[in-house]
Amino acid sequence: MLWGNGLVAVGRRVGHDQWITLVGVPLFGAAGWWWLQRRGCTRRAIGLRWPRPDLPRPLVILTGAAAVVAGVLTAAGLATAGQDRRGLRTVRTVVGTAFGEELVHRGVLLTVWAMSGASTGTTVAANAVVFGLWHATGADHAGEVAGPALAALTLVWLRLRSRSILVPAVFHAATNLGGVFSAREAFPAGPTG
Repeated sequence: MLWGNGLVAVGRRVGHDQWITLVGVPLFGAAGWWWLQRRGCTRRAIGLRWPRPDLPRPLVILTGAAAVVAGVLTAAGLATAGQDRRGLRTVRTVVGTAFGEELVHRGVLLTVWAMSGASTGTTVAANAVVFGLWHATGADHAGEVAGPALAALTLVWLRLRSRSILVPAVFHAATNLGGVFSAREAFPAGPTG
């Protein structure tokens, strides 16, 4: 967590936090995955697998809908990547933020805590606290830390229920992409009319 916050803080200071998130966060996750594999963990244990086939139908429908939304918004971001920074933010949101953070938090860290023998409740609480603190860099108010901490409870539940980081990553991407394409982003000075 400290390494991740430090890297993003440096990136913000030099004006490249989007590129650092796009590349650095997934690399943290990949390094953790490599470290866990060296200790005998399989990629399936880390959550790098397809979701279990017996998920409740509403969860399958919601995941599919969120995947479609994330896919459409990502395609729109890729199409505009050369024209404005919103395209880069879109790709960064899916690859670095959603997939990268899920690999780190609901993949690597969840596996490390589970291997430590900590109880499920302790593991879930620790994941929520660490995920909230992960967002503390540059946070203007407590809601920017508390919101992700509370969201982590849902993301952990999705990870444990599906046995995959793909389901929480899809939900993470869909919710974060809403911010990239919000009215505030589309009309920074306010709508004119």
